[in-house]
Amino acid sequence: MGVNVAANLMHVQLMKRMQSRKIPKAVVLHYQSVVMCVLLLPELWNQDVVSIFWRLMEKRLPVRIAFLSTGINGVVIALCTMWAIEATSGSTYSMVGALNKIPSSILGIFIFNDPIGYLNLAGVAIGLGGGIIFSIDKAKPK
Repeated sequence: MGVNVAANLMHVQLMKRMQSRKIPKAVVLHYQSVVMCVLLLPELWNQDVVSIFWRLMEKRLPVRIAFLSTGINGVVIALCTMWAIEATSGSTYSMVGALNKIPSSILGIFIFNDPIGYLNLAGVAIGLGGGIIFSIDKAKPK
């Protein structure tokens, strides 16, 4: 989790630096996409991308529309992330990213009929406790 927080903070600082230089959001989004493509190239090299594409084209129209919507949703999420970085601090952005896993954990316990044990409850309690401590600390006037 510490590596995740550090990576998020570094990402937020780079984004704020780009925004302070008045770089348009479309350009920032483009550069983020290019960097992700470069990072994904080794994995794409190992996959047979052409056959995957043609298998997708053989699917029914609703499947192709769902596939296309994931790309559109990715762009929307990236734009929302840029807005969140402008509106909050890096630590708040990182904490929200960490705390959004708590409802998923609770939902997973119920969906997969996982027995509720001390370890599950302790993990959720530690996450909630950290969020409460963070909120109290952020609310203090400085």
